[in-house]
Amino acid sequence: MSTSPERTSIAPPLVDQPCHPPGGTGAQPRRRPARQTSDHGNPFSDLLAPLRDGATAGVTNAILADFLGHLQAIEDAVQSHHSRPLASWKGSDAAWKGFYLALQQELGEGGWHYVANPSGGFMSFYGSWHSVPDCMLYLQLEEELLCVKISVGDKAKRSRLRNTWSHRVTEAAKARGLPLGRRFGHGEWMTVAVWSGEYRQVGDDCLLDLEGTVARLREVMALVDEVAAAERPLG
Repeated sequence: MSTSPERTSIAPPLVDQPCHPPGGTGAQPRRRPARQTSDHGNPFSDLLAPLRDGATAGVTNAILADFLGHLQAIEDAVQSHHSRPLASWKGSDAAWKGFYLALQQELGEGGWHYVANPSGGFMSFYGSWHSVPDCMLYLQLEEELLCVKISVGDKAKRSRLRNTWSHRVTEAAKARGLPLGRRFGHGEWMTVAVWSGEYRQVGDDCLLDLEGTVARLREVMALVDEVAAAERPLG
């Protein structure tokens, strides 16, 4: 078990929806994270198609050509997760954006955004949201880290809920043979478990194996679903 400060200094995007603890009545609505919605699509692909068509049709314009080249450079950087070794993906690299966009498409859910913090910030992907007693349970990728987290609004309940859910998640992971170890965060958005080692799968060519990585993430998401569905009373 380890205790560490959270990397997240800005919470995932929120939507105004009632979020009442199960069994409660008359509770005040609180803001909850959006689930199964994309914070960002990939607008460059949509813009590039008509611009390429114009260039192919013989449209000659210096401004258009510069704009097309600029967008193409961005698109190439985003799609570089297909062609660059994992070790070359640096913090907030465009390859993470392409990777997260691919995960959104393959998983059919999730959102991503840049998280600013004093240590330099990182690209975050999150999904598999569950409303459980007194908190939210979810999965988050912090670039090279795969985390299971909870969101707890009530400061007085944070330590107890963190300990409880860390135990539940890691015990369920142990039963499934998944290397999720306990790690304790602090604050409203807290890590309760972290994947030990590299969660991204690599092919024989030393590049990202997207299919294998998605399969691994589905395993962890199924675990989160299972733990959330148990709905055992918190003690």
